Amino acid sequence: MPWMIDSIEIAAQRYGCRAAIIDPWNKISEDFDARQETETRWIGRMLDLLIQMSRGLSIHTQVIAHPAKPDAAFRRSPPDLYSISGSQHWANRVDLGLCVYREKTIEGAIRQTGAQLKVLKSRFQELGWPCSHEMDYDIERGTFKCIDFQTKLETELSKIE
Repeated sequence: MPWMIDSIEIAAQRYGCRAAIIDPWNKISEDFDARQETETRWIGRMLDLLIQMSRGLSIHTQVIAHPAKPDAAFRRSPPDLYSISGSQHWANRVDLGLCVYREKTIEGAIRQTGAQLKVLKSRFQELGWPCSHEMDYDIERGTFKCIDFQTKLETELSKIE
């Protein structure tokens, strides 16, 4: 983690980098002694370091953290920020928490493309508010498209014609 923070600082100061994406979080080597510190405490310290760095450099930092595998009872429910393995700090410390949820990826032999973008937390109003948007996954491009926006746009355009 210290190497990553140094690298981000160098990129911001030397090259004008304005954003950093850490993907995925679970590939970060944990540099703590389990006899002296818990994983939860370590995650809290690392998030604090990232927040301080981001504010000090005036850059945007995204951390992509995948949830733990759900229990059978919750398998059909979208994960929340408390579902991320290792710490409740993901719900408490982040400014914006998003979830891309796909209930089914394959049904029978047909690939499913439906998805939801869920805004789980937004500390600042200008970043948005908790809500959900229906999305469609474009398999060929590997991107998501907001169906809600497309439907509203098409409705507005049809009024003009």
